[in-house]
Amino acid sequence: MEYDLGGSRTGEAQLQTELARSALQQYGMQDANVALIRARGGGTLVFRASSSETEEDFLLKMYLPPRSQRKAVSRSEAALRSQLLWQSALRREAELPVQEPVLTSEGELTSLARADGSAEPRIAVLMSWVPGEQKAPEELSRKELRMMGAHTARLHRHAESYAHPEGFVRPQWGWRSTFGGSRPLWKRGREFYSADEMAIFRAASEYVRRDLRSLGKGNGVYGLIHRDIQAKNLVFDGEQVHAIDFESCGWGHYLFDLALISLRLEWRGEEHAGLHEALLEGYRRVRPLSRDHEQYLETFAVMRIVERLNVLLRLEDPASHHQGRTYLPEAAKRLERFVETKRNRGVRKLFPVRVRYALGRLKTALYPRRTTV
Repeated sequence: MEYDLGGSRTGEAQLQTELARSALQQYGMQDANVALIRARGGGTLVFRASSSETEEDFLLKMYLPPRSQRKAVSRSEAALRSQLLWQSALRREAELPVQEPVLTSEGELTSLARADGSAEPRIAVLMSWVPGEQKAPEELSRKELRMMGAHTARLHRHAESYAHPEGFVRPQWGWRSTFGGSRPLWKRGREFYSADEMAIFRAASEYVRRDLRSLGKGNGVYGLIHRDIQAKNLVFDGEQVHAIDFESCGWGHYLFDLALISLRLEWRGEEHAGLHEALLEGYRRVRPLSRDHEQYLETFAVMRIVERLNVLLRLEDPASHHQGRTYLPEAAKRLERFVETKRNRGVRKLFPVRVRYALGRLKTALYPRRTTV
């Protein structure tokens, strides 16, 4: 288990336990055994709660109220309820074993936790515990990548036909959220990158914009996505794999989920190509994926790289951060390769046209059209 209590450990731990018990009372579980799993940055608390009556395990999460508009679309009560509604629909309509939301005694999907000494109440949600084991990224085999691909396809297949209720609130992930004018890349990029490198970022931005326009937003390519499928958010149970932690879910292109899984495995070097093919093979067993669409996976990998870059550039000194020291230069190199590939592809497409044009001019010069008198 991972603990990061911070501050006065004893006092902080007591406060967190009070908050957890305050939330669990609203689910009729005031006598449950509670253990903190982790305390994330931004004030998110995650607990494992065990019912003393049924001996069932549950996952309890608590969040501070959002302090910015950006957080409001993913951490407000309306946004959290929307996330839980989709999870419920995935279980009910697609029979996928994702975490099942638990209703309060009043029939609500969310609750408010309060404790003495806590300045603000916390929004709380309770979900069933998903049994199984988590694997480190280096442990994932081709068989498990095929399982991951199939599970991701089932999520997307459900999203294609999901009729979300009125008032459904989840973020939209696209070009604007990644490359929009207010992103940290444009505000602080010049502090860390040369003019030539910034030109590469601008060129990459335009290529991504064109690709997203080409894909469009039809329900066959765009809908609700998990958006954070990786080893830490997967649980393996025999011949099944289950995605957990839907906190980042929102509207986006389905290819984003596949690109992220593959991107997270690139560090495995020569193994990556086989793992990537296994992932796509598993996906295609459940849901079609055309070769034309497959070529856009690198586009979404680039989007994810820039998203991570934007997060780092919000830090006071990104270059001194343990990830920033390597990520900042590597991101520039990766986008340069992306832009170079796009430009070369464009030259190859134009070349036959130019050849035909040149041959036409040559033919006209050698065999001028006769005119009648």
